[in-house]
Amino acid sequence: MAEAQLEVLRAQQRLSVENAAMRLLGTLIGAVDTTRYMIFAVLAILGQLPQEVDVLRQEQQEVVSSHGPTLSQAVLANMPRLEACMREATRILPASRVIMRQATERLSLCGVEVPRAAYMICSVDCMHALEPTLWKGAASIPAGACVPWYMDWRGGLVEAFQPGRWLGDPSSRPRHMLTFGFGPHLCLGMNLVMTEVKLLLAVLLRGGLAWSFADRDVLSHMEVFPGLRPAPGSDRLLITKQQQPLC
Repeated sequence: MAEAQLEVLRAQQRLSVENAAMRLLGTLIGAVDTTRYMIFAVLAILGQLPQEVDVLRQEQQEVVSSHGPTLSQAVLANMPRLEACMREATRILPASRVIMRQATERLSLCGVEVPRAAYMICSVDCMHALEPTLWKGAASIPAGACVPWYMDWRGGLVEAFQPGRWLGDPSSRPRHMLTFGFGPHLCLGMNLVMTEVKLLLAVLLRGGLAWSFADRDVLSHMEVFPGLRPAPGSDRLLITKQQQPLC
């Protein structure tokens, strides 16, 4: 990723020591944060949904039977349910909460005049809540609730977390998953992070291991801005052997 950043700067003829250092530092921080936030979100959500973990373990059994015990990039690509769970987790709890952009010229955005060089912040949570394949106007928010039912990871995780959204007709799948950004500034490490998390989960599932956090309400007690941050003492991960290893 560092080499790619440098190539971009060279092409733009804006490579200086200060510029390169800031770009590389930003890439490093972003990579670490995105990875740890996503790992936490996936483990915390699945740790509260044992039935979904059983489905994922069955998928791993089928993958091992078809491809053997070795984990490779090609084998990882044959785990649709696991990838769907990862995408659904980051839809509900995006690793990045906001996306910031700077206007390169004066523009009008939804009737608001934005001056050149102004910074604009896009809420990833709001964009995911307004997902066109799910948002049905005010009817999407239950009486007394603050968020649409499909985003309610605090009070309705079982109903909100539906990996099947990512497995049906492509035209009906969620269109917005902005946790890795979008456009020319799409996260350079997106595929790497997805691979790392999928690999971690595959190893846990194949090992017959179950996991949970010491605080079963870890999701309710965490901070969500600027990133997913468990309350002190609530993020101790407990891993136990539940079944015989698959391989």
